[in-house]
Amino acid sequence: MKRFYGTFRKHNSVAPTNVVLTSLYDVVEFESYTMRRLSNGSACGYVSGEAKIRLEEIEEGCELFYDTDIKKGRRIDE
Repeated sequence: MKRFYGTFRKHNSVAPTNVVLTSLYDVVEFESYTMRRLSNGSACGYVSGEAKIRLEEIEEGCELFYDTDIKKGRRIDE
């Protein structure tokens, strides 16, 4: 499992900093992986979810396929 943690704030914003945790699971290099992402509850709400991502080589390069399961709350719902 690889885990990435970061915070970000919109430029010149007084809104709270949003904290994001992204983890990669089931990594098969150049073929597929599962990404889980969790965002804390900011003024706008929260988002958490999982995406299963599959890469497929094609003549022009690479095609990306994905299936997601996402949960969201508060203002993001509107």
